[in-house]
Amino acid sequence: MAIQMKVPATQGVRYFDFYHGEELKPDVPGCGALVDPFPDRSQGVRSRPRATTGELSVQLKAVLARMKPLTSTPLASFSHEWKILPQPIVSIKPTEPATSAPDDMVKIPPADFGFEVAGIENRRL
Repeated sequence: MAIQMKVPATQGVRYFDFYHGEELKPDVPGCGALVDPFPDRSQGVRSRPRATTGELSVQLKAVLARMKPLTSTPLASFSHEWKILPQPIVSIKPTEPATSAPDDMVKIPPADFGFEVAGIENRRL
């Protein structure tokens, strides 16, 4: 395992890796530094540790809980081969027309708007 990051281990400060949904702990207690405990991800994704001195909010705890299972499979284990994913057309029932505009709606005056679109699925046939 290559050490990729060291941050000071300050008393009362906790560090979190929000990408992997985990709290980071010093790898050697009492060493005065927090060493990145994750293996080298030369072709992967990582996030800088986030520090806090207090308790995490309910929302941040929810982010950690959501990210942990999403990132449990290493990116290197997925195929590197590019594939076109099927995009089936799905019928959607039309919504009922509104009888009036919602109170919080903002009226945008008429104008010419330019939109630029790019990608492989929008080319003319």
